[in-house]
Amino acid sequence: MRFNRDGLKTRNNPLWQSLLFFVVSALVAAGVYGFLNKKESTRLEEKFDNYSKTKFHMVEDLLENANSHLESMRDFYNASEFVTRDEFRIISREFLENNRYIQALNWVPVVRGEERIRYETSARRDGIDRFSFRAFRPDSSIIKSPEKQKYMPVYYFEPHAGNEDFAGMDLRSDSKLLEGMQKAAETSEIVAVTPSSSALSDYSLDAMFLLSPVFNKESSGSEKEVAGFIVGIFKFRELIREAFDGDLSLINNFHMFDKEKGRCLHVKDWPGLLDCPMESADTIRQHCFDLKSGEEVRVRDFNYAGKDLRMVSLRPESLVSE
Repeated sequence: MRFNRDGLKTRNNPLWQSLLFFVVSALVAAGVYGFLNKKESTRLEEKFDNYSKTKFHMVEDLLENANSHLESMRDFYNASEFVTRDEFRIISREFLENNRYIQALNWVPVVRGEERIRYETSARRDGIDRFSFRAFRPDSSIIKSPEKQKYMPVYYFEPHAGNEDFAGMDLRSDSKLLEGMQKAAETSEIVAVTPSSSALSDYSLDAMFLLSPVFNKESSGSEKEVAGFIVGIFKFRELIREAFDGDLSLINNFHMFDKEKGRCLHVKDWPGLLDCPMESADTIRQHCFDLKSGEEVRVRDFNYAGKDLRMVSLRPESLVSE
């Protein structure tokens, strides 16, 4: 038996002391574990941030690279009196060989009504059999273009194989492409467009049309006259594959959407979107457009050549805390 300072009795109880030691140790251990767990979670969050930002920058850099290629083509046109079909083929092939995501490059001149026969005849002489100006109808069917005061036909196109059906298409007959060309002419900037015609589904399912205006050298100032457009078509799936150098661990956790159209540009294994390119815009918006950056995703919205796009990076298993 012992007495404390106040004269009260205390017991020298080993069990009580052990219990007290256990409780204090547990509290200390829990505190240390919580601290270390929070530190690890913070480290993983920062790593996920950097992981996502790196992917976003890789895609944006490649998109800017596509712009640079079109600007180089435009510079070539500006430095030339006239570009022949063979010259266009030569300069296009270099770009296409080095950038697999570019599906096609096209020269689309502005053709006045009275010049139509000359252009059609010249194309046939160049070896484009049965070349003629064609147009999209409102129901997306294709017809021989009726007589007009102005046309914007696909005149030069590379690669030739696989794009023959695109030859002679008057892009003015597609409302979205016409709107994009008008905007590009007004701003002198490259404009990204998704065509409205379903007849272009082979190109537009996960593709984007880039319209780069070329002006007549004789025109200047606010009265600049458009000579034509260099039109680049690139596939987002191929662009993303190239951006990530074919690394499936990066590709499978990255998704891209066209916010304006409610359209999947690149989706891999997204829950609820089994066949994203064919899903309705409402379904895609429901799954993707209400997202905000959080624990499992990072979201980046950006404008590319006038087109509002969204990139989504999902957290990979390697960055999930246990």
